[in-house]
Amino acid sequence: MIHYRINPGMRKIMNLSLIQPEGMGAILLLPVPLKTLIFLFSLKISVGGNSGIKYFLLPNTSLGCEYQVIDDNKHPDAKLGINGNRKTGALYDVMPPDLNKHYKPAGEWNTARIVVKDNHAEHWLNGIKILDYERGSEAFKQALQKANSIQQKDLQNQLLRLYCYRHTATKFRTEI
Repeated sequence: MIHYRINPGMRKIMNLSLIQPEGMGAILLLPVPLKTLIFLFSLKISVGGNSGIKYFLLPNTSLGCEYQVIDDNKHPDAKLGINGNRKTGALYDVMPPDLNKHYKPAGEWNTARIVVKDNHAEHWLNGIKILDYERGSEAFKQALQKANSIQQKDLQNQLLRLYCYRHTATKFRTEI
């Protein structure tokens, strides 16, 4: 069973869509630490939008591993970073997704999935795995060292919690 703590300003509507005021987020608290999670959701980013789903949050922060959700074509942050590590489906600022991903443009619904099994994590977009990594691996450690935003943070051993946030208009529809 998953418990939700919805921040002020968050609304839950009939079709389980989560619509957030700008800058707000919802922390989906899990009642016990999990080693395995499959989180299915749909997303519709606005033109020029930027958002994300964070997991493995550091205690008392909104910092953690992030499935980036962004308008790849129009948001300036999508053009920054290294080899696409700030595009939709990336482990934000750490590892890029497969850049040949099937991504529907801003204003259209995409389906996504975050899969976590122990230290192994996968990002899926529209039914295709676009990224996978192992927390604690040499590749993960090296990628963290190159990251601008979270390189000093310990993302190796955090408990599994989810945080849906947005900087701009984004709609998430959970399929939990």
